[in-house]
Amino acid sequence: RKAKKVSVKRMKMSLPKKLKTEQHVLSAEKVCRYIVASGEFDEAMIMYENILSAKQSMYGQKDYRLGSTYQCMGNVEAILMRSVPQRGSFSQSIIYYRLAIESYELSPTNESYEQKLANAWNGIGDLYYQRKECKEERDEAIAAYERYFLLVGREEDFSTLGTLGELYFMNEMFDLSIETFQKSLQLRKDKDEGGCGIILLSIGQCYERKADGMQDDDTSKMLYERALQSYEEAHGIFKSIKHIQLAVDSNFHSGHICLKLRNVDDALKFFALISQTIVEVHGENINEMESDDPLLERLNAALRLVFRGGISKKNSSEALVAIFEFYSSFFPRHVYSLTMKERIEFARILSLLGNHQQSISILEMTLKNLLVKEDVAGPTS
Repeated sequence: RKAKKVSVKRMKMSLPKKLKTEQHVLSAEKVCRYIVASGEFDEAMIMYENILSAKQSMYGQKDYRLGSTYQCMGNVEAILMRSVPQRGSFSQSIIYYRLAIESYELSPTNESYEQKLANAWNGIGDLYYQRKECKEERDEAIAAYERYFLLVGREEDFSTLGTLGELYFMNEMFDLSIETFQKSLQLRKDKDEGGCGIILLSIGQCYERKADGMQDDDTSKMLYERALQSYEEAHGIFKSIKHIQLAVDSNFHSGHICLKLRNVDDALKFFALISQTIVEVHGENINEMESDDPLLERLNAALRLVFRGGISKKNSSEALVAIFEFYSSFFPRHVYSLTMKERIEFARILSLLGNHQQSISILEMTLKNLLVKEDVAGPTS
C-alpha cells in the first residue's frame, strides 16, 4: 500500500499545474482513478473539479465530454455516502449524475455514450434504492432503473432486475414484480443457484401477497398454490446447497400458505421439518441454544401461527406431536420466551395431546410468574 501511495504521488507530480490539453486531462483522469482506488476521496474530488474546469475551458459549459467527469464525481460522493456518511452527500451525488445525463444526451451520435448514460441512470437508481423505506424514494429508484433498462435491455443484468422486482413488490405492483423476478430467474439459471432460490422465495411472496388481497376464493386459492410451488422449489435449491437458514425459511412460508389454504396437516408437516432441522444442526447441544437463535425464532413464529389457527383435538396430527415433543426436549427454558397468552395456548395443546403433566407445569409456572408480578407491582386489575 505504501508503494502504491508513492506511485500515486509520483504520478501527481508528473502532471502540469494547469491542465491545458486533452492529453493533460486524460493523464489527470488516470491519476484520479488510482487516487480513488487508494481511498483518498477528498483528494480525488479536488482533482475532478480541476479536470471539469479544464474541460469547460476547452469545450464550453455544456458538452457531452463533461459527462464522464460529472459521473466520476457522482460515484465518489456515492462511495463516501456509503462508507463515510458524514462526508458524502446524497443530494450532491444525484446532482452530479443528472448533470452527467444532461451532458451525455448532448452527444452527436449518442451510441458511444449510451452505456455511460445507462450507468448514470443505474447510479441514481442505486442511490434511491438505499432509501427504499420511503415510497417517494422507491418511485424515483424505479423510474431510474426503468430508464437504465430501456438503454441496455433486460438480457444481461439479472442482479438489477432482482432489485427492480423488489421495488415493484414493495410498491404492491405484484404483476410487474413477478414478471421482473421471472426474467431475473431466467437469466440467473446456471450462474447463481443461491440467487435463484432467493428469487423463487420472492416470487412466492408476490403470489401470496396478491392472493391475500383477493376477494374471489378460487383466484386466491390458485395464487396461494403458485406461491406454495415457488416456496417448495426454493427449498429444494437451499437444501441442495446446504443453506440451512433459507431452507428453514422456505419451509416456514410453505407451512403458512398451507394454513391459509386450510390444510392444517400439511402446514404442521412443514413446521415439523423446521424442528427436525434444528435437532440435526444442534444435536446434543440443543439445550444450549440461545433464545434468539435464528432457526428457533422461525419455529417460534410457526408455533404462533399454530396457536392463531386454533388447533383442536381432531387435527392434532403426528406432525403436531413431533413439534411439541421437540419443545419438550428443552422445557421449561423455552417457554419463558412465550407471552402469557401463548403459554396458556401451549398448555392447552399439550393437554389435547395427552401430555397433562407438562401442561399443568406450564400453567403453574405462568400463575407463579403472575403472582410474583403482583407482589412487586401490587394487585393487577
